[in-house]
Formats: sequence, C-alpha cells, structure tokens
Amino acid sequence: MMVALGQLRSFGEGIAARAVVSRRSPRRSVLCREGLRPLRSLWWTSWGLESTAAVWRNLRLLETSPEPRTATPSFPEDALVAVYTPGHLGDILHAVPMLDAVRAARPAAKLVWIVGPWSAALARRVDGVDAIDVFSPSWHQYRRGGPGPSRIEQAAWGRHRPVADVFISTAATDLTALFIGRSHQPSWWCGRPPRVPLYPVAAREDLAAPDRDRYEAEDLLRLVEPLGVHGGSSSLRLPVQESEREGARRMVQAEGMKPGTPYAVIAPGAGWSGKQWPAERWTIVADRLQDLGVNVVLVGTGGEVPIALAVAKAMRQPPVVLAGRTNLDDLIALIAGARMWLGSDSGGLHIAAAVQTPTVALFGPTPPGKWAPPGPRHRMLRAVEGCPQCIPWHPRAVCADAASCMKAIGTDAVVAAMESLLHAGAGPAG
Repeated sequence: MMVALGQLRSFGEGIAARAVVSRRSPRRSVLCREGLRPLRSLWWTSWGLESTAAVWRNLRLLETSPEPRTATPSFPEDALVAVYTPGHLGDILHAVPMLDAVRAARPAAKLVWIVGPWSAALARRVDGVDAIDVFSPSWHQYRRGGPGPSRIEQAAWGRHRPVADVFISTAATDLTALFIGRSHQPSWWCGRPPRVPLYPVAAREDLAAPDRDRYEAEDLLRLVEPLGVHGGSSSLRLPVQESEREGARRMVQAEGMKPGTPYAVIAPGAGWSGKQWPAERWTIVADRLQDLGVNVVLVGTGGEVPIALAVAKAMRQPPVVLAGRTNLDDLIALIAGARMWLGSDSGGLHIAAAVQTPTVALFGPTPPGKWAPPGPRHRMLRAVEGCPQCIPWHPRAVCADAASCMKAIGTDAVVAAMESLLHAGAGPAG
C-alpha cells in the first residue's frame, strides 16, 4: 500500500511538474517521471514544515535560473565573490571571520554579501564588504511568516546578478541557494551539502558538511579552504561607535539608573519554545544580580514583552524593562556596555560575543560546541542533551517534551556561573 501511495504521489507531482518545468529544461523528463522524489529525499526535514505551495514556487523559481557557464574554475586577485547567508543575526555574525579571511587573501576582490531583509541592518554594520544585496527566500523557515517579494519579482532579481568568479553559500543547500548561486553563474562554488546533480551551480563544486561540535565561525572557515584561504581568526567582531554607547547610557539613565552603575542584560525570552527557560527562574537570577550591586536590564522582541514583564513584576526591586522598545542599534549598544549578558542560545548571545561582553548562555536543544562562544569570558550551561528528533531551527516546529532539557538547568548553576564571571572581574571591553 505504501509503495502504491508513493507511486501515486510521484505521478501527481509529475503532472504538476509539466506546468512548472520548461520544455527546454534538461530536468523535465526526470521530474515529470518521478515528481519531487529526487529532491524530497534531500530536504525531507525542512520540507515537512513548509507548505507544498512553497516547494513548487521555489522549484519554479529555480527553473528560471541559467545553466552553469563553461569556465575554468579560478579565484583571481580581482575576483568577484558572492556570499549567501540567509539566516538571522547569529548566522550573520559567524560569517564575518570567513569574509575577513577571503578579504585578507584577495585584498582587491569585490565581496558581495547576499542576506535576508531581517539581517540586512546588521550586515551593513560590518566593514570590509563592498556591497550588501538583499534577497528574501520564500521559506517560512527564514521569513517566519513575514511578507516577501513575489516569485516574478524574485526571478527578475536573479536576471540582474553580476557574474561571479566564486559563490559561497554558508547555509545548507536548498532550492533558494541553488537559484542564487546559478543566477551568479560562478566558475567555482563552495558551500554546504547536499549536492544536487539535477541543478549544478558551477564547473567546480566543493562542499563541506557542518561539524556540530566545531564553533560555527571556525567551521565556516573550512568552506574557503579549497580556494587556498587558510588561517584567520574565528573571533566574532562587531564595531560599536562611542556615540552609540553614550546613547545606551542615556537610555538606561532615563529609566532611573544612576550614571556609572554596572548593569547586566538579561534576555528572558527565546525565539523558539524549546529554548525557553522558566520566567520564575530568571527572576531568581535577576534578584541575585541586584543583591550583588549589578542592575538588571530586561530586553527582548515585541513578542517577548509578556515574559519580561512577568520577570520584572516578580522581582524584589524593579529592573529596567526595555523589551520591545529597542531597535537593533540600541540593543547592540546596550549589550556592549553591559557587565554581562544572560539568556538562551539566541542572536543576543552572538552579539555579546562579537562586542566582547561576557556571557552566561543556557543550552538545551542546540549543540553548544557549535554555538557557545569559546573563551574564559563566557559560561555555557547544559544539563542534558536535547531530543534526537528536535528541530529547533524551524519556527513551525514544536517542542514535544515541554522544554525539559532547558528545565533541567537549575538556578543554582546559573547563579554560580554568573558569580564566577563577576569574581573574575569580567566586564565590557570598552
């Protein structure tokens, strides 16, 4: 019965493929005969959380991309290098060391960084990149329900891309990564699996599978090793102007904090339910910080205002609550001036690491070897490993175990980590 259902689905998809795939496409016969089966096997996890319409829309978009040009793979001194990073804040910051390494190897190269609209403001703060190109993939994974351009607008974008010598994709290869890569017609592609023989990107393709136990910034440096780019620091960096730091000081002082008073930034919310630590535990940690003479500033997105207010209401002394009231620049400056940052694996954690602010980070479903900042100024806490079937990177995924891996982290462990940083004299870098 399962075989018959699979054959029926492939037959139905084959009919749909005739409406999507051009008659001139070299893939038409395969897709009309087998439907999405050759592609579904590569992306079964993410496709299970995306709509069928989104899959077909992206496949049709990919079919508008040009076939790879015939060219000898090369990485000349004045190379045009297109880099695609579709993720959010943490993904952007972890790609910077790799960009720096490429720039050091080819000072005369032109670096074009393709990012989503949700992270463009952060990408524009990074120096050493010649151009920021904004593209919004048609996947809920990235847009998180937000609007984006139509397929026709995206296809028009693809027709006006400059020809690149090298294309680097820092995320797992999906239909959008293939579309963007092929639109630049590079001679050399460096990226992540899977390899998709139906849609080759370049004459030479070097793919490196991610190492879940290697720090992401260090792991991304491996992508450019086939180009002869070696070495480079994996430390995150993010410039902060003194005027921005002064603006953050004025912001907390306007909330009643005395000038010169040390403060810690706590992000009690989480971008995914499975990363959420209970609000009442954040209250205990925040109270202990204030007992030690460190004021507390609660931050978060607009959707995280309720948990910030719940923490604040239960505290013995009122903190500064800025959740839902800061833009990206405000948040960066606040974190840069803090004695430390505390929260779960999130964009704020990676901003703190990039501006040299000490961190206490709580991990459950995501691998700390991949995402926890290394070094003596950072503390990582994880009591148990997340469930094997967990998909914490997709916003439509739901934790099946009520965030038990996060709840296994006790307040005593968090307080001890926080106190060890304070006793070590760790503070903002300046």
